[in-house]
Amino acid sequence: MSIKQAVKALQITSMKAKDKETLATARMITSAIGNAEIDARTKNKELTDSDIMATLRSMIKSRQDSIALYEKAGATDRVQAEQNEINVIKMF
Repeated sequence: MSIKQAVKALQITSMKAKDKETLATARMITSAIGNAEIDARTKNKELTDSDIMATLRSMIKSRQDSIALYEKAGATDRVQAEQNEINVIKMF
């Protein structure tokens, strides 16, 4: 099963379980993969799982940077939300 298919399966499972946080993160991942596919198409290149992994690593890095800023600002609720998103992304 490719990463894209695994994300789609997580989306379906999250919808059935009514897990809004996981569903939102799965949708973000799907959107990021879609954007990466568009970028690859403009370069006449096929998107591979390694390209998707690079996109996921970028998403994790972005959230880690956000966590650092939220901790400095004292926004613990946002820190937890970002950490939950990282946990979902790391599933792949």
